[in-house]
Amino acid sequence: MVDVLNIHSLLYVGFRLSPFILVSFFAISSMFNSDIKGIIFLGMLLVNCFITIMVGNVLPADTIPDGSGNSFGVCQSLTLTRTGPLSKNLPLNINVFAFTFAYLAQIIEKYGLINTNIPTVIVFSSIILYQWYWSWVNNCTSLFYSFVSLALGFGFGWLFSFCVDQMGITDLQYFNGLSQNTQVCKRAKKQIFKCSRTPV
Repeated sequence: MVDVLNIHSLLYVGFRLSPFILVSFFAISSMFNSDIKGIIFLGMLLVNCFITIMVGNVLPADTIPDGSGNSFGVCQSLTLTRTGPLSKNLPLNINVFAFTFAYLAQIIEKYGLINTNIPTVIVFSSIILYQWYWSWVNNCTSLFYSFVSLALGFGFGWLFSFCVDQMGITDLQYFNGLSQNTQVCKRAKKQIFKCSRTPV
């Protein structure tokens, strides 16, 4: 059975589908929890992707070196349309992860929750860096256009999260454990009590 499984291919498919898996997580989570947090996130993500595609189409064609990546379809093996990727120049995989990371990081930074969200920071940073490296090694996009896509996603994610927070509707922000109505319990300070007997 082990000889039949191709672990490399499974990891590759999971890696290439990871942006879609991430988006599906927010949508399904919103349905199961019967709230609109995931729907709001998806709406803002779609606006971000639309702007990124428009910016990418205005930019001149990417100057990637001739290599085996685009020539043999490694970069275009998984696309939503038959004509190729939606964004011709700016990679949306990096953009989606950067947007999501910034959307969560803004709340993490503002409310000082970095110590309880170190795994989130490490996982998203690692995925983004590896997506960037993979696109560069396979000659899918240049480092500069990958950076532009990363900057747009991170900027819009931070901006949208900031706007939601400023409008006072943080309860609609997709972040577990954060609510304006949440009560914070603190350990009582050390006190000295004096006991006295009362006559019966």
